[in-house]
Amino acid sequence: MDDSDQREDRSITPEQGHGVDKSSDLEVLEHELMELIGLEEPDPGEQDSSQLLPEEEPDLSSSDFGGFATMRCSLSTNVLDNPECDVTFDASEDEDSSMVIQPEVAWMIDSPVGLQWPKPSPKYQHEEDLQQQPPSLLATGKGTYYQVLESVGLPSLDLVEQLVECARAVSSHDVMRANLLVEEIRSKVSPLGTSTQRIVYYFVEALVARVSATGNGLFTAMCHARPTAGAMLKSVEYIMERSPFLSVRYFFPNQVILNACRGHQRIHIVDYGACFGFQWPALMQELANTPGGPPYLRITGIDSPLPGGGSASDVGCMLREYAQSIGLPFKFRAVSKKWENIDAATLLLSDDEVLAVNCMFRQTNLLDESVLAESPRKVWLNRVRSLNPRVFVQGMNNASYNVPFFMTRFLEALTHFALLFDAIDCCSQPESKERHLLEQEKYGREIVNIVACEGLERVERAETYKQWHSRTQRAKFELLDISDQVFHDTESLMGMYHQSFELHRDQGWLLLGWKGQILHAFSGWRPSSS
Repeated sequence: MDDSDQREDRSITPEQGHGVDKSSDLEVLEHELMELIGLEEPDPGEQDSSQLLPEEEPDLSSSDFGGFATMRCSLSTNVLDNPECDVTFDASEDEDSSMVIQPEVAWMIDSPVGLQWPKPSPKYQHEEDLQQQPPSLLATGKGTYYQVLESVGLPSLDLVEQLVECARAVSSHDVMRANLLVEEIRSKVSPLGTSTQRIVYYFVEALVARVSATGNGLFTAMCHARPTAGAMLKSVEYIMERSPFLSVRYFFPNQVILNACRGHQRIHIVDYGACFGFQWPALMQELANTPGGPPYLRITGIDSPLPGGGSASDVGCMLREYAQSIGLPFKFRAVSKKWENIDAATLLLSDDEVLAVNCMFRQTNLLDESVLAESPRKVWLNRVRSLNPRVFVQGMNNASYNVPFFMTRFLEALTHFALLFDAIDCCSQPESKERHLLEQEKYGREIVNIVACEGLERVERAETYKQWHSRTQRAKFELLDISDQVFHDTESLMGMYHQSFELHRDQGWLLLGWKGQILHAFSGWRPSSS
């Protein structure tokens, strides 16, 4: 049975009796939520040594990853509040308001006993039988989730098996069994434990949110409770020093863009899902060192479609400050609009500029044809093609948790994130605040959405790079070859890290893996001549 033929909107409506007082002040509820998930501001009179978000600005002098070392002033408060920043911000009334839902729920449920479980849709009456089979497509490798995790040496697989058993109980609505397993698993896991304990912690709490139908409220609240750019920069630097997941994510796309735009005096980069903008300082430094003088650079930052996806206008102020410090002519413009509705007029394209389009790991937040008849993914790719860019660079998770059947999606996501956590565990300290921030802010939030949300509310919908290859080709793009120089330079970068990280090429795709399993994929495209 084809998964794509079986998908439907299965949004879960919270039942009465979940402890949500809808007459209460939303600010009080949000404060309580932040306190429960560990993102609240500390009491001014207390000093919490375990505080995740350090108040001091990061020291950028100790390393030189991605041009961060010379971005000294870009995160200062006076820059963020500077009204003189040459940054424009365009908002649109057609922003995706369907994602903006006020938080009304808590992160954890003290006792899952007595919860009212959502009833399965009649269309999915045979889903439980299908879920007993191994995943039809395990993007991280051949075999069942257990075989893949065993092959990489993930410790404490008995704990993972308990988690999967709990997920099966949730799927089959076995209340008593799920309750017992949740209580038992919670006694063994911690967000600061081993890699297995950490990953099981996030997944079991996502299961509880699914059971209580509070997943979307929790996810939305986590999106709005984002850390500061300074805290995230410190976390990014910590991970980049130990893992290639971020350094390759910044280095390879920048090299593809530089090669495509070399020799042009005016460059325009459209960045979909701009987030914190940490990719661009290294590219800006390269342009500033151009023989004969730097070109003019314009970046249009498109805000993420997720709620709380970050303020692209703040990113613009930080990048402008950095550009001034290195003598690069620069302008930034922020746009907040549905990606499917962005066209050449929106972007103010100019004939005297060479255009590059960049999208790193954010296109998978767009819905597809399983949710909406007119697939936003297809419409967006066609819109990008209509811009006729010199180069279109993509980066994505190589995973397959964009499927309708819950257990299949659960096992796909569990395998993918377990490999990520295992890789991070091999090169960082368990007690690291920066590591914990990344795992909670990025991976924990994504896991909640994958496991506990359905229909329009589920926006984490990763597909394999081969699926995105087909999608992009259908939009009339052709894949660019990876030059030997760029590949060897990226290989040299990989030499800084643990030997179990791997780099491969598949036609024009650059594949980043861990112990033989492909986790991330990157590619460059140009409009097809046909």
